[in-house]
Amino acid sequence: MSFSIPVNLIRQWCYCPRVVYYLELSNVNFHHPRWVRQGEEFHQIEEKLWKRRNLARFKLEKGKTYHNLSLKDESLSLHGIVDMAIETDDAVYAIEFKITVNNKKRGDQLQLAAYAMLLERQFSKPSNVGFLVGKDKALCQVDI
Repeated sequence: MSFSIPVNLIRQWCYCPRVVYYLELSNVNFHHPRWVRQGEEFHQIEEKLWKRRNLARFKLEKGKTYHNLSLKDESLSLHGIVDMAIETDDAVYAIEFKITVNNKKRGDQLQLAAYAMLLERQFSKPSNVGFLVGKDKALCQVDI
């Protein structure tokens, strides 16, 4: 039997290791805060809007977008669902939607890096840059 860590737990661990314990190891009924629901609604809106957007925001001319792309690599012992990925001829980019991105949080950066590693394996292309997209239309580039 193989062991695999969900990528979203990396971000949770940086926020507070106890959250990971309660989510994964305890039988405590965990109630998500209001902002979790707000984040889920934001993700749904973004997915609909991207059907008519281009990639100029990311300074890319063309590429294929994937939404809620499921990724897994046994050799990395990681799995997860990246909010969006952009595949170009030369590279692949991980995009995560966040309520706020005005400061690069360590957990968000590590989450993007983990998705970048998974995308590199999946597409056999480099993934040296990722993006955080905020609800307030902020865009934050993260070099990985």
